Amino acid sequence: MMKNFKFILIGMVLGALIVFCMYRSSNSSAINENSEVIIERIEAVKKLVLMEGYFSELYTYQEADKYFYNLIEFEKKAFLLVKGKARVSYDLSKMDYQVDEKTKTITLVNMPAPEVSIEPEIKYFDLQESTFNSFSTDDYNKMNANAVIKLKEKVEKSGLKSMARQKLETTLNDIQIVGKELGWKVVVPKT
Repeated sequence: MMKNFKFILIGMVLGALIVFCMYRSSNSSAINENSEVIIERIEAVKKLVLMEGYFSELYTYQEADKYFYNLIEFEKKAFLLVKGKARVSYDLSKMDYQVDEKTKTITLVNMPAPEVSIEPEIKYFDLQESTFNSFSTDDYNKMNANAVIKLKEKVEKSGLKSMARQKLETTLNDIQIVGKELGWKVVVPKT
């Protein structure tokens, strides 16, 4: 009886050891990440940023593949949270001006059109796909591009450009005041 007990005990210990080793090896994961930053181009800019706005939008993407006269449907959905910082700026390198040192006059000939730049941040927080209709790299790229387009439309409707235009007028007025105190006349175009 004691002999059987030893065999049972040894069998249980070996069984527990095998289960432990199998469990441990099945839960291991190997992650390998590599990143290289390459500077493509560096440019000097003369931009006057006058307004920033912070926007967020919930973007939904849904697509269904239908087969057998629309009787069978394989659907995929994605919910994205799109946040973005929008800046309205004026590229001063595109501005023309004339300086008359005799009359101490600086004339700003034209102001460039305002430029809107958006720094988007896209987070996927729910992806639902079927076995026969899964997301591809092209789908992700299309969703990202469409989400940024929707965000740009939202920025255009927000009035951020008109607020920047008002801020530009105030800034140009301040430049005229500083110029006057320094003995110069600054002539600005109608904005």
